Amino acid sequence: MFSRPFPTVLKVAATGFLAALLYAGVISPFRLLNNPILKTQDFLFSMRYLLPYHPPILEDIFLIAVDDESIHEIKEKWPFHRRIYADLLQKLTSAGARLVALDFVFAGKSEPLDDFLLAEAVQKAGHVVLAAFVDAQGNYVLSLKEIREGAVGSGVVNKLLDDDLYVRRVRLVYKDNDGEIAAWPWEIEILKELQGLKLDKLHISPEGLHYESDSEDAGRFFIPFRDHKNTAINFKLKLKDIQQVPLWKVMQEEDLGETMKGKIVLSGSTSRGLHDYYHTPLGVMPGVVVNLNWLVNMATRDFLRNIPFVLNLLFVTFFAMSGSFLGLRFDVMKGTAGLFCVSVAGGAMSFGLFCLNYTGDFFTPFLALWLTFLSVTLYRYFYTLVENVRLRGEVVTDPLTGLYNRRFLESRIDAEFARLVVERRSRKMDAYHELSVLMMDIDNFKHVNDTYGHQFGDDVIKNVSFCIRESVRKDDIAARYGGEEFCVVLIHTRKEEAVQIAEKIRKSVESKKFNYVNQITHFTISAGVASARIDNLLSSRAIIKAADEALYEAKRTGKNRVCQFVNKTP
Repeated sequence: MFSRPFPTVLKVAATGFLAALLYAGVISPFRLLNNPILKTQDFLFSMRYLLPYHPPILEDIFLIAVDDESIHEIKEKWPFHRRIYADLLQKLTSAGARLVALDFVFAGKSEPLDDFLLAEAVQKAGHVVLAAFVDAQGNYVLSLKEIREGAVGSGVVNKLLDDDLYVRRVRLVYKDNDGEIAAWPWEIEILKELQGLKLDKLHISPEGLHYESDSEDAGRFFIPFRDHKNTAINFKLKLKDIQQVPLWKVMQEEDLGETMKGKIVLSGSTSRGLHDYYHTPLGVMPGVVVNLNWLVNMATRDFLRNIPFVLNLLFVTFFAMSGSFLGLRFDVMKGTAGLFCVSVAGGAMSFGLFCLNYTGDFFTPFLALWLTFLSVTLYRYFYTLVENVRLRGEVVTDPLTGLYNRRFLESRIDAEFARLVVERRSRKMDAYHELSVLMMDIDNFKHVNDTYGHQFGDDVIKNVSFCIRESVRKDDIAARYGGEEFCVVLIHTRKEEAVQIAEKIRKSVESKKFNYVNQITHFTISAGVASARIDNLLSSRAIIKAADEALYEAKRTGKNRVCQFVNKTP
C-alpha cells in the first residue's frame, strides 16, 4: 500500500540525494553541526586512549613539574625568583641532560643578580629552549634578551581554543604584519635540536607544512593543515603517562645523573592554581602536556589527516539511504534492529579510520541515518493512520448519502443500551438517562422511481439525508437504514423532544423544492418515535421495532406526519 506511488528504490535514492544536497549546500558550508562533530571526535579520542600506546621517545622524555606541592615546599610566591631556574639548569647540566626545554617566559627585568645567574646558566648549558607567546594585540613576548641569547631556540607556546573553549589545534607558523615568518612553535624549536631540523627547509603550502632534507634523522615529512593555517593535535598522552618529578624534589637532589642523563627534560607548570590548564579531548590537562602531545606527534610523524569532503558526503548519503530503506521495508522492531546493526558497523568503521589517523565528520552520517529512519517510519504510520481512518469511514458510512450505515447504527444503539443498563437502577428521569429513536421513510418513493427514474430518486434520498443531518445535533447518530428508510438515534433526549426533532425534519423535507425537467415538485416523509425508558424498551431490537411500528402507523393514518409509539404491554 505505502509503496504504490513510487518504487522503494526511487524513494531511497531521493532521500540520499536530498541528504547530500542539504549537507553540501547548508550544513557543511555554514558549520551548523560543528560542535557535535568535534564532540564525536573527542569521544573517539577517549576510546582510542584505552588502546596501549608507548612510543620509544617517551623513554627519553622527563617532566619537571611546578606543581602545587612544589609551590608549597619552595615557599616562594609565584613567579619564582629566576635564580631557582638557574640552579635547576646547573643541576641538569651536571647530570648530563640531552636537552632542556623550559615552558616559561622570562620577560622583563627582575633582580639584576637573578637575571645574570639565569643568563649564565643558560649560556653554560648550551642546549636550552625557551618559551615565548603572542599577546592579544599580536605582539611577540620573548624572554629577556641576555637570557635568550644563550638559548638554542625560543618557540611560541600559545594554545588555540575552539568555539567550545577546547584545545584541539596548534599553529604551525607565526607571521608578522608583513607576512614574514616571525617565530616557530616551541615544539619545532625542540625538534630542531633533537633531530637536526633546518628551519630554512620548512615550506608552507595551502595544504600544510612540508619539510625536505637529506638528513637521516629528519628526513622528509608533511604536516597537513586542518583549517588553512592550523593543524590538529593527535592527543594520545595524559599527565600520568609521562615520567615526572616535582621541582622541589629536583632542587633537593644532590646528584641527578642516574635519572636525567641523556634525557629530554621539559619543565612547566602543572599546578591548577597557576591557571595553565586546558580542556582537551582527553580531559583537562596542563599546557605543558598539550605541548608534549604535539612534540611526540612531530617526533614520531604521527599526524591526523582530514577525510576528503567527497568521502564525508558519500558517508552522509549512504547512511541517509540506509535509514530510508530500513524505514520503508521493515516494521518498527525489525527496522530498529537493522538501525542498530548499521550504527554499530558504522561506529566500528569510524573508529578504525580514526585509529589510522583519519579524522572527519563522524557525526552527521549517523544523524542522517537516525533522522531518515524516524522520519520515514513516522510518515508510514501517519499515512497508515489516515488511510485507516478513510477506510473506516467507508466501512461505517453509506456511500450515497454520507450518513452512517445500518451496521454502525445498530452497534451504537447496543453501546448506548449498555450505558443505560448500568444506570438502570437510577431514579433520575432527566434527559441524560433517556434514549430516543426516529424511524423515517419517504412517502410514495416507489412512485418517484417509476415516474422520474432511479437517478432522480437518488437525488431525493441525498436531499432528504441532508435535511436530516442539518436538523440533528452533532452527537446524534443519523443513518440510512435501507432503501428510502432512515433512522436517527437521539442520545440524552426525552420522547417529547424527539417528536419535536422529527417534526423539524418532516417540515424541512416538506418545504424543500425539487426541480425535474423545469417542473417544481415536493416530497414528504413519515416518522415514528420511540423512547427507551418511558416506553420500557431496553434492547436495540425492541426500540427499533417500536419506532418502526410508529412509522407504520404514520403511513397508515395519512402519511407526512409523526407518530409516537404507544406501549400497550403492562
